[in-house]
Amino acid sequence: MNTRKRLGKKLAEIRKKAGISTYDIARETGIQSNNITVIEQGKHSVGVERLEKIVNVLGYKVDIVPKKQKKKDAAIF
Repeated sequence: MNTRKRLGKKLAEIRKKAGISTYDIARETGIQSNNITVIEQGKHSVGVERLEKIVNVLGYKVDIVPKKQKKKDAAIF
């Protein structure tokens, strides 16, 4: 699975687990909900600024973490 698809899958998983819709994210970020959907499907690359807006709504932040500190359930963006 490529990085775009893996990232999109993780975003969708976190969003659904939190009970947040793509419309909720759109309202908070100004990013159209259909764009969020294609990002989650791995069909569109997402820039750092947009990624940061999305993950902030989900209660996460964009950060750089060493590979060795990776945890099974960690969401690293």
